[in-house]
Amino acid sequence: MAGPGSGEVRAASGTPGSPGLDALVRALCDPACFPHPLDAPVRVIETHISQVLVGGGHAYKLKKPLDLGFLDFGTLERRRECCELEVRLNRRLAPAIYLEVVAVCWDGSRATLVPQGAGAQETAEATGEEATAVAARGPVVEFAVHMRAFEPDDLLDRRLAEAGSSRR
Repeated sequence: MAGPGSGEVRAASGTPGSPGLDALVRALCDPACFPHPLDAPVRVIETHISQVLVGGGHAYKLKKPLDLGFLDFGTLERRRECCELEVRLNRRLAPAIYLEVVAVCWDGSRATLVPQGAGAQETAEATGEEATAVAARGPVVEFAVHMRAFEPDDLLDRRLAEAGSSRR
């Protein structure tokens, strides 16, 4: 049986009220979800442990709800903690790239990217129609690492390969 420390991949349960990661990623391809304009359609890059949405000079990395034993993204709380840790650690070496952790809210049909803390602050300050607009975002169903997008050729593995080939 798969479980923590077993080395086997175990899919974690989704967040209650969430459409599931694949449907959420499809919904996040809608330019209206983004807090900034997009200059081209959203690109989705899938890795073994995440889904990355790239558009408008920004990237949003969502952790897949997995528990690999040595890596646990099995709950929403663990994914939030891991996003925060990733930003804190990587910001030391790449402060211009790693910006913040954002919440992904789901209103039942549409996703919205919201900076952490913004929803609580806006809800406390909002009245009447404004409060309804904030509540319409829906509950937080996921978290994402918000980064500045960069060219694939700027990835470390490609830079190292390029440097190695120029020595020959």
